Amino acid sequence: MLRSAVRNKNRTVLKMLRILSTSPAMCDANRSLAVTMPTHITIMLSTAACLLSRVLQLAPKKPMFPTLRFHTFTFFSLFLLCIQGVSAESFNYFGAEVPVESQSRSDQKKAAQEGLMNVLVRISGSEAVRRKSQLVRKAKNALSLVSELQYADLEDRELKDQGFKHLAKFRFSERLVRKLLADAELPVWSVNRPQTLVWLVEDSAASGKQMMPYDKENPLFSGLEEASYYRGMPLVFPLLDLDDQVNLSPSALWALDEKAIVKASARYNAGVILVGKFSVMSSGRVVSSWQYIHAGRTRVYNLRGDTPKQVGYDALLPIADLLASKYSYHSANSEYFSLVVERIETYADYRGLINGLTSFDSITDVKVDTVAGDQVALRFKSQASLSQVKNQIAMTRKLTVVPSASLANTPEWQRPEAGSPENPLRYRWR
Repeated sequence: MLRSAVRNKNRTVLKMLRILSTSPAMCDANRSLAVTMPTHITIMLSTAACLLSRVLQLAPKKPMFPTLRFHTFTFFSLFLLCIQGVSAESFNYFGAEVPVESQSRSDQKKAAQEGLMNVLVRISGSEAVRRKSQLVRKAKNALSLVSELQYADLEDRELKDQGFKHLAKFRFSERLVRKLLADAELPVWSVNRPQTLVWLVEDSAASGKQMMPYDKENPLFSGLEEASYYRGMPLVFPLLDLDDQVNLSPSALWALDEKAIVKASARYNAGVILVGKFSVMSSGRVVSSWQYIHAGRTRVYNLRGDTPKQVGYDALLPIADLLASKYSYHSANSEYFSLVVERIETYADYRGLINGLTSFDSITDVKVDTVAGDQVALRFKSQASLSQVKNQIAMTRKLTVVPSASLANTPEWQRPEAGSPENPLRYRWR
């Protein structure tokens, strides 16, 4: 009877844990814990969890203390389940934070103008907005686009020394910001953006080559996060736990071993991988090389700077320019595309497909035309071009291109336009 009661209790707890483990609030709380917790403790706990899970797999099926084994395993499993990487602080794509000397109307106006230009850079994906006279004029009336304004005490010591006292936190109207860019005939970069996983390795005379764990107080990470916020690029940093250490060595990272890096990065499911290797010279200058990997494309570039923060900031800009050029679209353009997806076998598959498409702000008016067996034919309206639509679909990582069998023997020049009802885009759900 006692064993039966224990089993029933464990089943009940397991059901609760399944609910908790999929709860956004639970996962967000644990991700926040990973960011604020000292790095060495995070690594120790996650490594201990990995070791414990392996030990428990080898434990007898009938342990002496089943409830202790179950709850100990549950604690560490939840820790691993919710923490998938150390995420940089999230941000509002249409928000801006600007230091001010006072809360006067004149300081509000000046700060709103600067904040709006920062948001326009983030949403357009380009610094060109700062040179657009039409937008510069509109920015003078930026307060009319503000939907929310709050003040917070300024904590940055350097800014305080310059005379600033408060941090003005603006939120601008998404609709009006998009309209500004459309009227200026500038592109819009969808806010559905891939995460960038950042690996860092340092070579020093004292310690040799060592991978760098996330440390928000480190100026190199500060520079990366500052650029991330400015350009609207969500970052995630590896845990550097036991799995990471087994899959990727500092020497392989320093050698930019693409195969090993991609393998070690797979667990984080990031759309972009950025690797930075650097050394700090005796003069304090930083010498670095960077490599990014995205959609089968790789680029290596070198950076030098007077400070680690400046190097970290500059390292993210080439990727921002690449992603913005690849995924941005002109909102004035609009056309319909036809799409056929096979292997949609469950309602969850169907919802996943629809949610994946509508997650892009350039795609609207999704309509299902027919459902035949496991095949769904639909059409949608998009402000993006055909190539950009294909890039966006590839970002979902759940659709594989399927060649059209009916047009296999038709010359390219004789085929109907891709994405048309006669030649729809074809994919397989995976």
